[in-house]
Amino acid sequence: MLLQQIINISTDEGDLVLDAFCGSGTTCVAAKSLHRNFIGIDISEDAIELTKKRLNDMIITKSELLEKGKTSYIEKSEEELFLLKSINAIPVQRNNGIDGFLKRQFNDKPIPVRIQKKDETLEDAIEAINNSEQAKKSDLKIVIQTNNYRQLFPLEDKKTLIIKSSELLINEELNKINMIPYNK
Repeated sequence: MLLQQIINISTDEGDLVLDAFCGSGTTCVAAKSLHRNFIGIDISEDAIELTKKRLNDMIITKSELLEKGKTSYIEKSEEELFLLKSINAIPVQRNNGIDGFLKRQFNDKPIPVRIQKKDETLEDAIEAINNSEQAKKSDLKIVIQTNNYRQLFPLEDKKTLIIKSSELLINEELNKINMIPYNK
Protein backbone atom coordinates (compact mmCIF):
# COMPACT_ATOMS: atom_id res chain seq x y z
CA MET A 1 0.00 0.00 0.00
CA LEU A 2 1.32 3.43 -0.96
CA LEU A 3 0.46 5.03 2.39
CA GLN A 4 2.33 2.29 4.23
CA GLN A 5 5.46 3.19 2.29
CA ILE A 6 5.00 6.91 2.98
CA ILE A 7 4.40 6.35 6.71
CA ASN A 8 7.28 3.88 6.94
CA ILE A 9 9.71 6.36 5.37
CA SER A 10 8.56 9.43 7.29
CA THR A 11 7.92 8.02 10.80
CA ASP A 12 9.30 5.56 13.34
CA GLU A 13 7.49 2.92 15.39
CA GLY A 14 5.56 4.58 18.19
CA ASP A 15 5.25 7.94 16.39
CA LEU A 16 1.83 9.60 16.12
CA VAL A 17 0.13 9.86 12.71
CA LEU A 18 -2.79 12.30 12.38
CA ASP A 19 -5.36 12.08 9.60
CA ALA A 20 -7.72 15.04 10.02
CA PHE A 21 -10.01 13.85 7.19
CA CYS A 22 -9.78 10.08 7.57
CA GLY A 23 -12.57 9.08 5.17
CA SER A 24 -12.39 5.29 4.93
CA GLY A 25 -9.44 5.05 7.33
CA THR A 26 -6.69 4.02 4.95
CA THR A 27 -4.07 6.14 6.73
CA CYS A 28 -5.09 4.84 10.17
CA VAL A 29 -4.96 1.21 8.99
CA ALA A 30 -1.53 1.79 7.45
CA ALA A 31 -0.26 3.44 10.65
CA LYS A 32 -1.60 0.61 12.82
CA SER A 33 -0.04 -2.04 10.57
CA LEU A 34 3.35 -0.33 11.05
CA HIS A 35 2.98 -0.03 14.86
CA ARG A 36 2.42 3.73 14.84
CA ASN A 37 -0.05 5.53 17.07
CA PHE A 38 -2.77 7.28 15.09
CA ILE A 39 -5.67 9.68 15.34
CA GLY A 40 -8.38 9.73 12.68
CA ILE A 41 -10.91 12.55 12.48
CA ASP A 42 -13.87 12.93 10.13
CA ILE A 43 -17.15 14.85 10.17
CA SER A 44 -19.03 11.90 8.65
CA GLU A 45 -20.34 9.30 11.08
CA ASP A 46 -20.36 6.77 8.22
CA ALA A 47 -16.66 7.42 7.60
CA ILE A 48 -15.88 6.86 11.29
CA GLU A 49 -17.84 3.59 11.33
CA LEU A 50 -16.07 2.37 8.19
CA THR A 51 -12.70 3.31 9.69
CA LYS A 52 -13.50 1.42 12.90
CA LYS A 53 -14.50 -1.68 10.91
CA ARG A 54 -11.33 -1.53 8.81
CA LEU A 55 -9.20 -1.11 11.95
CA ASN A 56 -10.92 -4.04 13.73
CA ASP A 57 -10.63 -6.34 10.71
CA MET A 58 -7.32 -4.79 9.55
CA ILE A 59 -8.58 -4.54 5.99
CA ILE A 60 -5.59 -3.47 3.91
CA THR A 61 -6.22 -2.72 0.28
CA LYS A 62 -3.61 -2.97 -2.42
CA SER A 63 -2.54 0.15 -4.26
CA GLU A 64 -3.51 -0.11 -7.91
CA LEU A 65 -1.26 2.88 -8.52
CA LEU A 66 1.78 0.93 -7.30
CA GLU A 67 0.74 -2.25 -9.13
CA LYS A 68 -0.29 -0.78 -12.48
CA GLY A 69 1.64 2.48 -12.59
CA LYS A 70 0.59 6.10 -12.99
CA THR A 71 -0.31 5.80 -16.67
CA SER A 72 -3.04 3.26 -15.87
CA TYR A 73 -5.06 6.09 -14.33
CA ILE A 74 -4.90 8.35 -17.37
CA GLU A 75 -8.18 8.05 -19.25
CA LYS A 76 -8.20 11.30 -21.17
CA SER A 77 -7.30 11.27 -24.85
CA GLU A 78 -4.63 13.59 -26.22
CA GLU A 79 -7.42 15.69 -27.77
CA GLU A 80 -9.22 16.04 -24.42
CA LEU A 81 -5.97 16.91 -22.64
CA PHE A 82 -5.24 19.53 -25.33
CA LEU A 83 -8.71 21.08 -24.94
CA LEU A 84 -8.32 21.27 -21.16
CA LYS A 85 -4.82 22.75 -21.45
CA SER A 86 -6.06 25.34 -23.97
CA ILE A 87 -8.45 26.81 -21.37
CA ASN A 88 -5.97 26.50 -18.49
CA ALA A 89 -7.78 23.61 -16.81
CA ILE A 90 -6.40 20.78 -14.70
CA PRO A 91 -7.48 17.34 -16.00
CA VAL A 92 -9.48 15.05 -13.73
CA GLN A 93 -9.18 11.31 -14.29
CA ARG A 94 -11.79 8.68 -13.43
CA ASN A 95 -14.80 10.98 -13.13
CA ASN A 96 -17.82 10.38 -15.37
CA GLY A 97 -19.20 13.90 -15.07
CA ILE A 98 -16.17 16.18 -14.91
CA ASP A 99 -13.13 16.23 -17.20
CA GLY A 100 -11.22 18.98 -15.39
CA PHE A 101 -11.25 22.14 -13.31
CA LEU A 102 -10.21 25.62 -14.37
CA LYS A 103 -7.19 26.88 -12.46
CA ARG A 104 -9.20 29.96 -11.53
CA GLN A 105 -12.37 30.11 -9.44
CA PHE A 106 -15.73 31.85 -9.62
CA ASN A 107 -17.24 33.19 -6.37
CA ASP A 108 -14.40 31.43 -4.51
CA LYS A 109 -15.61 28.07 -5.81
CA PRO A 110 -14.10 25.67 -8.35
CA ILE A 111 -15.22 25.74 -11.98
CA PRO A 112 -15.68 22.19 -13.32
CA VAL A 113 -15.29 21.49 -17.04
CA ARG A 114 -16.96 18.82 -19.17
CA ILE A 115 -16.00 18.01 -22.75
CA GLN A 116 -18.97 16.88 -24.81
CA LYS A 117 -18.38 13.27 -25.92
CA LYS A 118 -18.53 12.34 -29.63
CA ASP A 119 -21.97 10.70 -29.51
CA GLU A 120 -23.38 12.79 -26.65
CA THR A 121 -25.96 15.54 -27.04
CA LEU A 122 -25.16 18.93 -25.58
CA GLU A 123 -28.01 18.49 -23.12
CA ASP A 124 -26.61 15.11 -21.99
CA ALA A 125 -23.22 16.75 -21.40
CA ILE A 126 -24.86 19.47 -19.28
CA GLU A 127 -26.82 16.85 -17.36
CA ALA A 128 -23.66 14.79 -16.74
CA ILE A 129 -21.77 17.74 -15.24
CA ASN A 130 -24.82 18.73 -13.18
CA ASN A 131 -25.14 15.19 -11.81
CA SER A 132 -21.58 15.21 -10.57
CA GLU A 133 -21.45 15.72 -6.81
CA GLN A 134 -18.59 18.22 -7.08
CA ALA A 135 -20.40 20.29 -9.68
CA LYS A 136 -23.29 20.97 -7.31
CA LYS A 137 -20.96 23.05 -5.16
CA SER A 138 -20.05 25.30 -8.09
CA ASP A 139 -21.68 28.55 -9.12
CA LEU A 140 -20.39 28.16 -12.68
CA LYS A 141 -19.71 25.15 -14.90
CA ILE A 142 -18.22 24.95 -18.39
CA VAL A 143 -19.16 22.53 -21.15
CA ILE A 144 -16.91 22.43 -24.20
CA GLN A 145 -19.17 21.69 -27.13
CA THR A 146 -17.54 19.39 -29.70
CA ASN A 147 -20.52 18.57 -31.94
CA ASN A 148 -23.97 19.88 -32.83
CA TYR A 149 -25.99 16.95 -31.49
CA ARG A 150 -28.98 18.40 -29.68
CA GLN A 151 -32.15 17.03 -28.17
CA LEU A 152 -35.57 18.27 -29.24
CA PHE A 153 -36.15 20.09 -25.97
CA PRO A 154 -33.00 21.87 -24.80
CA LEU A 155 -32.31 22.30 -21.12
CA GLU A 156 -31.94 25.78 -19.75
CA ASP A 157 -29.09 26.09 -17.32
CA LYS A 158 -27.92 29.58 -16.40
CA LYS A 159 -24.96 28.24 -14.38
CA THR A 160 -23.40 26.45 -17.36
CA LEU A 161 -21.22 28.30 -19.86
CA ILE A 162 -21.09 26.55 -23.25
CA ILE A 163 -17.90 27.08 -25.23
CA LYS A 164 -17.50 25.68 -28.72
CA SER A 165 -14.27 23.82 -29.41
CA SER A 166 -11.92 25.29 -32.02
CA GLU A 167 -12.57 22.35 -34.33
CA LEU A 168 -16.34 22.85 -34.12
CA LEU A 169 -16.00 26.59 -34.84
CA ILE A 170 -13.77 25.91 -37.86
CA ASN A 171 -16.16 23.26 -39.21
CA GLU A 172 -19.13 25.61 -38.82
CA GLU A 173 -17.30 28.35 -40.72
CA LEU A 174 -16.25 25.92 -43.47
CA ASN A 175 -19.85 24.75 -43.80
CA LYS A 176 -20.95 28.37 -44.25
CA ILE A 177 -18.42 28.80 -47.07
CA ASN A 178 -19.64 25.59 -48.71
CA MET A 179 -23.19 26.95 -48.71
CA ILE A 180 -22.19 30.09 -50.56
CA PRO A 181 -21.85 29.49 -54.29
CA TYR A 182 -18.34 30.11 -55.52
CA ASN A 183 -18.15 32.33 -58.62
CA LYS A 184 -15.10 32.09 -60.84
